[in-house]
Amino acid sequence: MEVLFYFTHLLIFVSFVYLFFDIPKSLIKYFFPSLLFKVSCGIIIGLIYKYYYSGGDTYVIFSESVELTKLCFKDPKSYLTFFLTSSPDFVFETTLTYHQPRIVFFAKLLSVINLFTSNNYWITGAYLSLFSFAGIWFLLLRLIKLDSSYKLPFIVAFLIYPSFVFWTSGIIKETIAIGCISFSLGLVINWFERGERTAIKIKSILFFIVLLLTLQKIKYYFFASFSVAFIPYFFLLMFQNLKIRKSFYKYSLILVAFIGVGFMVTFSHWNLSLSRVLEIIVLNNQKIVQSTGSTTNLIQFYELEPSLISIVKNFPIIFIEGIFRPFVWEKGNLLKQVAGFEGLVLAIAFVLSLYCLVKKNTLKIKKPGILWAMMVYFFINVMLITVACPNLGTLSRYRSCYLPFLVFLILIPIFNKGKQEEITKQ
Repeated sequence: MEVLFYFTHLLIFVSFVYLFFDIPKSLIKYFFPSLLFKVSCGIIIGLIYKYYYSGGDTYVIFSESVELTKLCFKDPKSYLTFFLTSSPDFVFETTLTYHQPRIVFFAKLLSVINLFTSNNYWITGAYLSLFSFAGIWFLLLRLIKLDSSYKLPFIVAFLIYPSFVFWTSGIIKETIAIGCISFSLGLVINWFERGERTAIKIKSILFFIVLLLTLQKIKYYFFASFSVAFIPYFFLLMFQNLKIRKSFYKYSLILVAFIGVGFMVTFSHWNLSLSRVLEIIVLNNQKIVQSTGSTTNLIQFYELEPSLISIVKNFPIIFIEGIFRPFVWEKGNLLKQVAGFEGLVLAIAFVLSLYCLVKKNTLKIKKPGILWAMMVYFFINVMLITVACPNLGTLSRYRSCYLPFLVFLILIPIFNKGKQEEITKQ
């Protein structure tokens, strides 16, 4: 029976791929190996947490989702009540290990999937990996329509780069988050970067809203940085379609959109309030420093205070250590050693990219607006997440939702063949 169960879900999995994935012939050689790599990483994460860490949050949250699924069969009305409200007075709430809203929300999502996977950790993880991969593949197809030179940099950054693929697979929140981010950005490109005015379907708008709401619930800080970086880009494309030609008016409107969106996202979560966001970041930093046993696993900042001036003073530490640490010579477990090797390769690629950009002037991009938006998204996250989470192990996982954008940007000048297209001004 167990063999039949796994075989049935294998057929469902393959059917999803066959029915819902657009696989151009030129990308077939990348599609199946990268999909297998993605699903395998989800399984490896489960095995590492089970046998090396003896549990971890992935199993705790999943076990709580299983209890929720059981509640659905036992008392559907109570399940629906908790699913929609998460009332503190509800009996099930008191039995949870984690009470943070984003973790409870994740358990709810898992409980829905569990209804179809019979509470099987591995099958549920495979479907989450498929969702993450689907979003990334959707974004890839939209980006290469903008510029074919994006293909190889994106494939390396989002389908091959080991730590990214690893930490966005299986039953962890980053898997859902990167799927939401990729699908959302792909939809924006799909709506406005086609070069011709096309009708925007209601179902795609609804899907976009659901994605952003899910991202806000599960990783509110990535929702905030995504909104600040990419919604102004959304307006840029919209203004282009409205034939606003004068650069002064166009970029003035973009600046207003940037400031306006930045102000509005401060109301999306209490920790993002202007009066406390820096205080929360520094407080979280202090908690992690106190709970981390060894300073060798920490990024140490200079006289860190909850002020913009202090953040700016620490920018060199944030940029270098937040991107390239752990360094290759630092001792640690296998995951830390792999991360250290990745950091070395990334540092070499960064220097080579600057050389190609400055000396060879190889960067010939048709529509650079999306690249600027990605850069803004990356810098917001690296500045805030690195400070808030100075533990190298945890940071390796958290930065998986923004580091691949930097890897993509770094690789573009290296892979770009220096075609003679003129850069289209946006």
